[in-house]
Amino acid sequence: MSTAVPTFTLPSKSWIAVISIFQITALSVTIFRVYHRFKTSRMWWDDHVVVVVFMLDALGFINFWYGYSHHCESHSKILGRS
Repeated sequence: MSTAVPTFTLPSKSWIAVISIFQITALSVTIFRVYHRFKTSRMWWDDHVVVVVFMLDALGFINFWYGYSHHCESHSKILGRS
């Protein structure tokens, strides 16, 4: 009996757009939160954790887009499209 091996497939462009909109919204709200807390002198330890998570999330978002564009370029080379 053979078992199916899961493969990684990238979502369609519409899902990429939806994910990007939510991600950009989350990053924007985080910037606003930290800015507001800093200006009102209410920065606390959880806000510093949020800054670290924000940086990691931003790097992940960049990696997501880089991986998507890199996958599309390599896939078009395999298919012989330029």
